[in-house]
Amino acid sequence: NLWIGTEGGGISVLDRQSGRFSYHTHSDGCGLSSDFIKRLWRDEKGGIWVASFNGGIQVYDKRTGHFKTRAGSSTSYPLCVYDFLEWEDGSLWMSSPDGNLRYQRKAGSPTETVWFTDSEGRQFGTAAEMIYRDDEGHLCLLSHSGLIVADASTGRIVRCHHIDNVPFQSNNLICFCRLSSGDIWFGTGGGVNVL
Repeated sequence: NLWIGTEGGGISVLDRQSGRFSYHTHSDGCGLSSDFIKRLWRDEKGGIWVASFNGGIQVYDKRTGHFKTRAGSSTSYPLCVYDFLEWEDGSLWMSSPDGNLRYQRKAGSPTETVWFTDSEGRQFGTAAEMIYRDDEGHLCLLSHSGLIVADASTGRIVRCHHIDNVPFQSNNLICFCRLSSGDIWFGTGGGVNVL
Protein backbone atom coordinates (compact mmCIF):
# COMPACT_ATOMS: atom_id res chain seq x y z
CA ASN A 1 0.00 0.00 0.00
CA LEU A 2 1.02 3.60 -0.55
CA TRP A 3 0.65 5.93 2.47
CA ILE A 4 0.26 9.63 1.65
CA GLY A 5 0.51 12.34 4.31
CA THR A 6 -1.50 15.47 3.59
CA GLU A 7 -1.45 19.05 4.84
CA GLY A 8 -4.82 19.14 6.59
CA GLY A 9 -6.53 15.97 5.37
CA GLY A 10 -4.78 13.37 7.52
CA ILE A 11 -3.46 10.24 5.81
CA SER A 12 -4.68 8.66 2.57
CA VAL A 13 -3.77 5.01 1.95
CA LEU A 14 -3.90 3.63 -1.58
CA ASP A 15 -4.50 -0.10 -1.89
CA ARG A 16 -2.45 -0.81 -5.00
CA GLN A 17 -4.34 -3.98 -5.87
CA SER A 18 -7.86 -2.56 -5.73
CA GLY A 19 -6.95 1.03 -6.63
CA ARG A 20 -9.13 2.26 -3.72
CA PHE A 21 -8.24 4.75 -1.04
CA SER A 22 -8.88 4.53 2.69
CA TYR A 23 -8.36 7.45 5.05
CA HIS A 24 -7.19 8.21 8.58
CA THR A 25 -8.12 11.58 10.08
CA HIS A 26 -8.07 13.18 13.50
CA SER A 27 -11.88 13.07 13.66
CA ASP A 28 -12.51 9.43 12.63
CA GLY A 29 -11.60 7.79 15.97
CA CYS A 30 -8.40 6.10 14.78
CA GLY A 31 -6.29 8.04 17.30
CA LEU A 32 -4.47 10.23 14.78
CA SER A 33 -3.55 13.35 16.76
CA SER A 34 -3.28 15.81 13.84
CA ASP A 35 -4.36 16.03 10.20
CA PHE A 36 -1.23 18.03 9.25
CA ILE A 37 1.24 15.27 8.40
CA LYS A 38 4.90 16.28 8.06
CA ARG A 39 6.63 12.92 7.69
CA LEU A 40 5.78 9.24 7.24
CA TRP A 41 8.41 6.56 7.83
CA ARG A 42 8.26 2.77 7.58
CA ASP A 43 10.54 1.00 10.04
CA GLU A 44 12.32 -2.32 9.49
CA LYS A 45 9.41 -4.19 11.13
CA GLY A 46 6.86 -2.61 8.77
CA GLY A 47 5.49 -0.15 11.32
CA ILE A 48 4.30 3.21 9.99
CA TRP A 49 5.54 6.23 11.98
CA VAL A 50 3.85 9.62 11.64
CA ALA A 51 5.24 13.07 12.52
CA SER A 52 2.72 15.88 12.51
CA PHE A 53 2.16 19.54 13.18
CA ASN A 54 1.07 19.84 16.83
CA GLY A 55 0.60 16.07 17.02
CA GLY A 56 4.00 14.70 18.01
CA ILE A 57 5.02 11.26 16.74
CA GLN A 58 2.69 8.30 16.51
CA VAL A 59 3.04 4.71 15.31
CA TYR A 60 0.26 2.85 13.48
CA ASP A 61 -0.77 -0.45 15.09
CA LYS A 62 -1.86 -2.76 12.27
CA ARG A 63 -3.64 -5.13 14.66
CA THR A 64 -5.99 -2.48 16.08
CA GLY A 65 -6.05 0.00 13.18
CA HIS A 66 -5.20 2.80 15.62
CA PHE A 67 -2.30 5.18 16.12
CA LYS A 68 -0.37 5.10 19.40
CA THR A 69 1.61 8.07 20.65
CA ARG A 70 5.40 7.53 20.71
CA ALA A 71 6.36 11.12 21.56
CA GLY A 72 3.79 13.65 22.63
CA SER A 73 3.71 16.85 24.59
CA SER A 74 4.58 16.73 28.29
CA THR A 75 2.97 20.16 28.74
CA SER A 76 -0.24 21.84 27.65
CA TYR A 77 1.60 23.12 24.57
CA PRO A 78 1.37 20.60 21.68
CA LEU A 79 4.51 18.97 20.28
CA CYS A 80 5.12 20.03 16.68
CA VAL A 81 7.37 17.60 14.76
CA TYR A 82 8.40 18.01 11.12
CA ASP A 83 11.09 15.33 11.01
CA PHE A 84 12.70 12.79 13.33
CA LEU A 85 15.45 10.21 13.71
CA GLU A 86 15.44 7.12 15.88
CA TRP A 87 18.89 6.33 17.29
CA GLU A 88 20.09 2.73 17.89
CA ASP A 89 19.30 3.01 21.61
CA GLY A 90 15.64 3.86 20.88
CA SER A 91 16.00 7.56 21.60
CA LEU A 92 14.37 10.09 19.26
CA TRP A 93 15.60 13.39 17.84
CA MET A 94 12.75 15.62 16.61
CA SER A 95 12.87 18.79 14.53
CA SER A 96 10.55 21.72 13.97
CA PRO A 97 11.24 24.94 12.08
CA ASP A 98 9.08 26.77 14.62
CA GLY A 99 10.88 25.62 17.77
CA ASN A 100 14.06 24.10 19.13
CA LEU A 101 15.27 20.58 18.44
CA ARG A 102 13.70 18.08 20.86
CA TYR A 103 15.02 14.81 22.28
CA GLN A 104 13.36 11.81 23.95
CA ARG A 105 15.57 9.26 25.75
CA LYS A 106 13.10 6.38 25.47
CA ALA A 107 9.47 5.71 24.60
CA GLY A 108 7.15 7.19 27.20
CA SER A 109 9.73 9.55 28.70
CA PRO A 110 9.22 13.31 28.43
CA THR A 111 10.79 15.24 25.56
CA GLU A 112 13.41 17.83 26.32
CA THR A 113 14.77 20.85 24.48
CA VAL A 114 18.28 20.40 23.07
CA TRP A 115 20.90 23.13 23.41
CA PHE A 116 24.17 22.95 21.51
CA THR A 117 27.49 24.60 22.39
CA ASP A 118 29.53 26.40 19.75
CA SER A 119 33.34 26.65 19.61
CA GLU A 120 33.28 29.67 21.94
CA GLY A 121 31.23 27.87 24.59
CA ARG A 122 27.97 29.72 23.90
CA GLN A 123 24.78 27.71 24.22
CA PHE A 124 21.99 27.99 21.68
CA GLY A 125 19.00 26.04 20.44
CA THR A 126 18.15 25.55 16.84
CA ALA A 127 15.01 25.21 14.77
CA ALA A 128 15.33 22.74 11.89
CA GLU A 129 13.08 21.75 9.00
CA MET A 130 14.68 18.30 8.62
CA ILE A 131 17.41 16.24 10.24
CA TYR A 132 19.61 13.35 9.19
CA ARG A 133 22.65 11.43 10.37
CA ASP A 134 25.79 11.72 8.25
CA ASP A 135 28.34 8.99 7.51
CA GLU A 136 30.42 10.07 10.52
CA GLY A 137 27.44 9.67 12.87
CA HIS A 138 26.86 13.41 13.32
CA LEU A 139 23.42 14.94 13.63
CA CYS A 140 22.80 17.27 10.65
CA LEU A 141 20.15 19.98 10.98
CA LEU A 142 18.60 21.74 7.98
CA SER A 143 17.97 25.14 9.53
CA HIS A 144 16.82 28.52 8.27
CA SER A 145 20.43 29.68 8.44
CA GLY A 146 22.19 26.80 6.69
CA LEU A 147 23.34 23.30 7.63
CA ILE A 148 24.41 22.73 11.24
CA VAL A 149 26.45 19.59 11.97
CA ALA A 150 26.58 18.55 15.63
CA ASP A 151 28.03 15.77 17.77
CA ALA A 152 24.92 14.35 19.43
CA SER A 153 26.88 12.70 22.26
CA THR A 154 28.71 15.88 23.36
CA GLY A 155 26.21 18.54 22.28
CA ARG A 156 28.93 20.46 20.45
CA ILE A 157 28.67 22.04 17.01
CA VAL A 158 31.18 20.39 14.67
CA ARG A 159 30.69 22.77 11.72
CA CYS A 160 28.18 25.05 10.02
CA HIS A 161 27.59 25.49 6.32
CA HIS A 162 26.25 28.95 5.55
CA ILE A 163 26.57 30.95 2.33
CA ASP A 164 27.54 34.58 3.00
CA ASN A 165 26.30 37.61 1.08
CA VAL A 166 23.21 35.96 -0.44
CA PRO A 167 19.49 36.48 0.19
CA PHE A 168 18.04 34.80 3.30
CA GLN A 169 16.18 32.24 1.18
CA SER A 170 19.46 30.69 -0.06
CA ASN A 171 20.31 29.48 3.47
CA ASN A 172 16.73 28.52 4.35
CA LEU A 173 17.12 24.75 3.91
CA ILE A 174 13.86 22.86 3.43
CA CYS A 175 14.67 19.40 2.06
CA PHE A 176 17.63 17.30 0.91
CA CYS A 177 18.74 14.35 -1.19
CA ARG A 178 21.96 12.42 -0.53
CA LEU A 179 23.50 11.00 -3.72
CA SER A 180 25.69 7.89 -3.96
CA SER A 181 28.52 10.19 -5.13
CA GLY A 182 28.54 11.80 -1.67
CA ASP A 183 27.01 15.07 -2.86
CA ILE A 184 24.05 16.43 -0.92
CA TRP A 185 21.48 18.54 -2.73
CA PHE A 186 19.42 20.95 -0.62
CA GLY A 187 16.13 22.48 -1.64
CA THR A 188 15.95 26.05 -0.30
CA GLY A 189 13.55 28.96 -0.26
CA GLY A 190 15.60 30.37 -3.14
CA GLY A 191 16.58 27.40 -5.31
CA VAL A 192 19.01 24.49 -4.90
CA ASN A 193 22.37 24.31 -3.08
CA VAL A 194 24.88 21.47 -3.49
CA LEU A 195 27.38 20.48 -0.78
